[in-house]
Amino acid sequence: MVRVSTSKSGDLGSNPGLLKFCMTQCQEGLKSETKTTMSRSSKKNGYKSPAKSPTSLTESQMEEQIKEAKLQCKNLIKNYSPKTHRHNDEVKTSITRLNKIYNVFKPLPPETATKCRRAIGLFFVDNDLVPILCEIVIDYLKTGWLDAEGKQDVSLFSTMHEAVLILVNYSDSSVEISDCEADVPGFFECVGEQLKNLHVKLSTGKPATLLDQRMTGTLLDISNNTSNADKGRKKLRELGFMQILKPFLQLKDEGLKLTAFVCLATLVDEKESGMLHGSVSLVSFLLNVLSKALKHPTRRNHGWSARELTQAVTKLARSDVNKKLLVKEGALPLLLELCNAQNKEEQREAVNALWALSFDDENKELIIQEPGMMKRLMELGKSSDADVKKSALGIMWILRYNLRDKKDYHELGKNLIGKRLKTSKSPSKEPDSGDFQHVMISYQWDSQDVLLKVRDQLRTQGYNIWMDVDCMEGSTLQAMADAVENSAAVLMCMSRKYKDSPNCRAEAEYAFQRRVPIIPLLMEDGYKADGWLGILLGSKLFFDFSGRYSFESRFDSLIKALGVKGQTGEQGVKVTSQSDTSKGQDTADSAAGKIIPVVKSKILSVAPPVSEEKAKVVKLWGNKEITSWLKSNKLDRSSMSTLSGKQLVFLRNLKGESPETFYGLLQKNLALTSIEDLMNFVDALTELL
Repeated sequence: MVRVSTSKSGDLGSNPGLLKFCMTQCQEGLKSETKTTMSRSSKKNGYKSPAKSPTSLTESQMEEQIKEAKLQCKNLIKNYSPKTHRHNDEVKTSITRLNKIYNVFKPLPPETATKCRRAIGLFFVDNDLVPILCEIVIDYLKTGWLDAEGKQDVSLFSTMHEAVLILVNYSDSSVEISDCEADVPGFFECVGEQLKNLHVKLSTGKPATLLDQRMTGTLLDISNNTSNADKGRKKLRELGFMQILKPFLQLKDEGLKLTAFVCLATLVDEKESGMLHGSVSLVSFLLNVLSKALKHPTRRNHGWSARELTQAVTKLARSDVNKKLLVKEGALPLLLELCNAQNKEEQREAVNALWALSFDDENKELIIQEPGMMKRLMELGKSSDADVKKSALGIMWILRYNLRDKKDYHELGKNLIGKRLKTSKSPSKEPDSGDFQHVMISYQWDSQDVLLKVRDQLRTQGYNIWMDVDCMEGSTLQAMADAVENSAAVLMCMSRKYKDSPNCRAEAEYAFQRRVPIIPLLMEDGYKADGWLGILLGSKLFFDFSGRYSFESRFDSLIKALGVKGQTGEQGVKVTSQSDTSKGQDTADSAAGKIIPVVKSKILSVAPPVSEEKAKVVKLWGNKEITSWLKSNKLDRSSMSTLSGKQLVFLRNLKGESPETFYGLLQKNLALTSIEDLMNFVDALTELL
């Protein structure tokens, strides 16, 4: 589909060339509407094939189209020249054909269409077509699409726009394309500058034609797709795209605003998420677009499918601050409607979004209270779709203690808390050798290759290793719980994707709650643990397996940190219990091999448990009760004025579970830096709970 904005900031009547262009598109049967999307798998822009689109394709027809795409790719590469491409009809023909081929797969089931498009996209990458397309786009963006008289030349614009669309469309199925784009010198620098210029036209009343609006939408699209790739996200952040995109949130054009909003949700980290949750209207706007999509026969709005909009909700929910706001603005009924849909893709996205939202304490109660929600989650927990089933069970796992306290769901909560995996082959036990513990590797799948090497090397050193690729028998949820409970230590393999994964968070928080020693491994160069992961790890230093240093130097340090935890050895030495403490270890975290001490990974003395009755009362405290308590203990100061009853209970529990993290929070967040201030607060908190 061709991107032509419905908000007309340009006058067709005053531009005969543009009018002729738009009339031609209508004659070709192309739909004129704003298209700003996060994922383009079912609504690609481009030119419709002259032949009538088939209702389906045979396998041989699919193969023919893939062969044709490969042929056009080779032709484009052969005929391309930086100096002459603008006047080369063969180059233009190949670009147009590649766009048409993309749309040929539209009638196919989404998974089949994606498979075909991915095969083509990977061929582009393997044959270095991506840099050529980027160079074509750079040339046009720098020199413009103006004719000799300085007027916009529709034919030049069309070629450039189609080149961008190839990158946008196929990168949806092949993230490798986005990584290639990030490597092309000057490409996103040029895209960023063009977006700045276009925003000025669109926001200040300066002349902006429909071509400008279409170009804005397409450049926002390619930025959004690229933000989903690790290398691309890093590149956009380095180039300051957050500040480039932020002004687009104020545009009247809802389609452009939506794409900028979703792209920003991917780019920001926990500390920067304020630029998104600062405006309730933006979250409300997103949910309103989703609501309208669910009511439309096509289940689309502003060119976005309900599935894609739900992905955007999940992106926003990565920030703990946004979790509350999304639920407050009405996300739960919409997600339940998606869960009730027959479309498996929509179900997958909906339960994944709910899983992300369920980590907030207030949301837990609201999810349970949402009419029909628990009934549907229990049904989806038996789904034939593995992803849907896993997420639904994951949600109920997070809600387990809240469910136990509800009359209607008491047995469900009780079973979730007490149920354990029982298989004939348990990875944490060795026949006739006693009750051995293992070292659990908790990771996100993008880091798997490196961690398989870590696993294999640890096993050669006599360690009993639990990794999901070896040990996932029966229920995934129960396998995870069993793995944590039988761990002598957990290697927590941190990255941005680990932090954003509900499954990884469930593992990490359960290990934290069980007071299992945690040893952090850094898997993403430059990543700094933030949000819930930063709180959980506290000031622990990490072992860098991101590739910056040699694997051998990191591994040697890791062995020292583990000591005998999880080690069986040839003699079957029994692992120390969780109450044992580990000696101080060293790790080398510089290219020169200098030694940097690692914070001891040990279990500190456990504080007396918090009284449940007292905790229930304090959780209900409002500002009045908090102020009174602070004054009575001579703690009334501005840094504590925003404390809530729930936060006091959390801090009291944290004191027993992770003193290191507890005292770090008091110093950093509550500005308690003197020994006397710390002593007064801790004494008052201990007396209260």
